[in-house]
Amino acid sequence: MTKDHSDMLPIPEQLIRKFETKSSWLSHDSELHGVDHMARVFILQELICDKLEEQGIAVDREVIRWAAATHDVGRIDDGVDLEHGTRSAKWIEENLHDQMSPELLDEVTYIVHWHVPPDSEAPVMTTELKVLKDADALDRVRLGDLDTRYLRTDVARELISLSEDLYQTYLDEQTDDAFSSVLRAAQTIGVVESDAA
Repeated sequence: MTKDHSDMLPIPEQLIRKFETKSSWLSHDSELHGVDHMARVFILQELICDKLEEQGIAVDREVIRWAAATHDVGRIDDGVDLEHGTRSAKWIEENLHDQMSPELLDEVTYIVHWHVPPDSEAPVMTTELKVLKDADALDRVRLGDLDTRYLRTDVARELISLSEDLYQTYLDEQTDDAFSSVLRAAQTIGVVESDAA
């Protein structure tokens, strides 16, 4: 039974559509790391950022939004693929540089590059990198192997049941259009506000 999460600050549908991951961006037709995964990670990072900002922790929302929408575009398969962060960052530099300032591009590619290696290897574990890693980890509920010990923020731990509900509702509402299916699922559980509302 899906829980109503309408107590969360609703995300405007228009914002999610602005950062929609295009299937043409993907290096391969992914079953596990495709448009639906990146759309759920986008929604989860928005919710994590809202909670961090409520605690007075500053986050660069634009950086995390772009990173969430593109973090897996360089994957060549659904296996471990330890280099996909590097390839994704390169793809962003080559394909989205005209949509970002040089500073924004640097920050986005930094966290996309470092979202794959262990935390200890990153030169700096910025708040934005923690948020992307936690949002990405929360969507591991789709694989049944979320290990909460690896979540970096307390607020991410508060979103575990929501991430489970988002994924299950996505499965219930799934159509050929992965992005629209995730959007509908998020609206069903009350975390995305429809433009029509």
